[in-house]
Amino acid sequence: AGQFSKEVWSSINAGEKATVEVTNGEIGVTEVSFAVKDTTYGAWVKVEKVSNLPSSVKSYSKKTYKNIKITENNVKKALKGNVEIDFKVTKAWLSEQKLSKNNVAMFRYVDGKWTELKTTVGTDDGTYQHYTAETPGFRYFVIVQKEEAAPLTAEEIAAEEVVEETAAAAEEAGEVMAESESATWPWIVLILVVIAGIMVAYWL
Repeated sequence: AGQFSKEVWSSINAGEKATVEVTNGEIGVTEVSFAVKDTTYGAWVKVEKVSNLPSSVKSYSKKTYKNIKITENNVKKALKGNVEIDFKVTKAWLSEQKLSKNNVAMFRYVDGKWTELKTTVGTDDGTYQHYTAETPGFRYFVIVQKEEAAPLTAEEIAAEEVVEETAAAAEEAGEVMAESESATWPWIVLILVVIAGIMVAYWL
């Protein structure tokens, strides 16, 4: 239960963007979105977590976070451009595997091999590192360590944590400064009004 999400549409109009939201963090994928060039009817897309890949699909050789299967009906032939897949990886897993956030990508199984998809690093919410991948089709996917990615050394992990903490501190300082400035302005306006009143009274 809860190991998949499925969205069904009676129709998707030409040029319209359709989205499947995945709320279960165990699946790895958070959202699948796409547009169609031609109106399509009776469409559906299903996103599910796969514990074990079928024998017809080769296992991925590097460190794997999640195996995912995305299937569809009446979508593939009507697709306009690529499908966007938003996914997330726990920062704890990255730390355990000694991987940088830039060392993760989504791969798609096509023509008997795993092909790396264009993967963009997104936001860090403190628990998860978010990403977006682009794919021309569906079926089997893996969230994994990139082919060329080498494990980080202890020094590199420490340096990355310092950079993230510094960025977070800078963002917090900026928010505090903005709040301080917004709180100061009313007093400045009040003082200027008082000065103006005194000058008018003196002139009169």
